Amino acid sequence: MSSSVSASAYRCMRLIEIEQQGYSDWNALTQIPQASSSPVFSRVDDVEEKTEKNNLEQSLSQQPGTKKYLLMGDVAMDGARLLDTIILENGDISLILDKTVFHPQGGGQPTDLGVIRAASAEFMVKMSKEDRTTGIVQHIGSFSYGGIEDLRGSSLRLLVDVTRRKEMAAIHSAGHILDVCMVRLGFALKPTKGYHFPDGPYVEYEGTMSPEDRETLPRKLTAKMREIVSENIATEIRFLPKAEAQTLCSDADLTMFSERALVRVVAVAGGWCPCGGTHVGSTEELGPISVTRTRSKKKTLRVSYEMSA
Repeated sequence: MSSSVSASAYRCMRLIEIEQQGYSDWNALTQIPQASSSPVFSRVDDVEEKTEKNNLEQSLSQQPGTKKYLLMGDVAMDGARLLDTIILENGDISLILDKTVFHPQGGGQPTDLGVIRAASAEFMVKMSKEDRTTGIVQHIGSFSYGGIEDLRGSSLRLLVDVTRRKEMAAIHSAGHILDVCMVRLGFALKPTKGYHFPDGPYVEYEGTMSPEDRETLPRKLTAKMREIVSENIATEIRFLPKAEAQTLCSDADLTMFSERALVRVVAVAGGWCPCGGTHVGSTEELGPISVTRTRSKKKTLRVSYEMSA
């Protein structure tokens, strides 16, 4: 065990063969309450699904660190391997795996929760986070039974809490729809920050608007967002060469990607942008969304929203 990610674990991650993963039937695999058999996002047809899965494999092969199969919406996986462990100061344990389906907290979206299982052990994941420099994802939590030695050399099953995943995906998707509605209403303000947590989600925009527009904005945005929800627009996910992604998302800053990188871009309600988060399959899955208030400070406009039960 180590207090930091070992060099051997990192080298191992770079050498691990990328395995083609199928979509697991998580109703049959998991014991997580209220699991759903509906996909996290829609796949237009078998040809496009296969193409994007192959693009995911190519994208993952270019990246260091933990291979993140959550990028195609997976919520269950077999065959993961333990590479390293970290004992944290508070007594929690961090597991470093070769691959994962857990969404690491970041990009304004909360962490996935769930379990990692071996034949004689179960580890409860309460936080996953990624080192953006190395690409390594830590799975932080504690054992329900068994221990670290029970995971070593074992084929591990990863199971995401589907109910929470879908809730967080919905809040995140609603933030993307808010961006689309701002454009539809004629406000050309650039989104700069998103907070897609249940305790008061919001999106911040660079720029200002008149007091009159601000006063009517919540009502207009609420009506427009509910209109888009009723349109049942399918979410699309693509892995594109950097140049194509930049053309599609002209305002996006893609300087973090190498010139050879495949960039994951997402269209929620038809609005394309680079995004590593999880999303609903179509807008109708969201239900009513309400814009609750706006706040303007200096040259930043914050728009807060909530999901109706």
